[in-house]
Amino acid sequence: MKISEAYTHLVARSHDTQEYEDGPVPFVTSAETDNGVVKYVKPLDGDRVVEGPCIVISGLGFATLHAGRVLPKGNGGDSCTILKAKTKASMAEYLSFAAVFNLLHKWRFSYGRKCGWSRIAELEVPDELPSVATVWKSQQDRLGTCLGDVSSTLFEEFEPAASTVTASDESETEVEPEEMDTDESQVPVPDLG
Repeated sequence: MKISEAYTHLVARSHDTQEYEDGPVPFVTSAETDNGVVKYVKPLDGDRVVEGPCIVISGLGFATLHAGRVLPKGNGGDSCTILKAKTKASMAEYLSFAAVFNLLHKWRFSYGRKCGWSRIAELEVPDELPSVATVWKSQQDRLGTCLGDVSSTLFEEFEPAASTVTASDESETEVEPEEMDTDESQVPVPDLG
């Protein structure tokens, strides 16, 4: 199936990385480490903050899955492309798509040939994506409680959500980022035995 048949796209809109103050929203760029997140920022007027789940494909063709609010890089030559499923999709299905995209198509893009919607819309991905559910459940059986409650979210289906994008410009109110809970005592620590 063609990517354009299964996903809608949004073009990222942001400022330069150095223009941001520290804040709670992950700023996603072309980095491949840390799921593309280079810092956490306070969005500025005109930025497009996106609610996950979504796929963010960097200007260099690396796809990452994001479950919550993110600010993908949207200025300069490395602008990100945001994909949201046209039909209900679970986090596992989004994750499968990102993995398959990286395996099949990342090689097509470089500093000399940037990734964008016009270059990926007609690319093919398998109609039947690999089952992350099967792999995840086998790992959960092997690792037990180490994986915690993540599986309940991984297989939950999310409605197609074109309306979950928030953007601010002169005609709209500024996006107010939610405060992050930084109390580390509330982070569950798995018992590894």
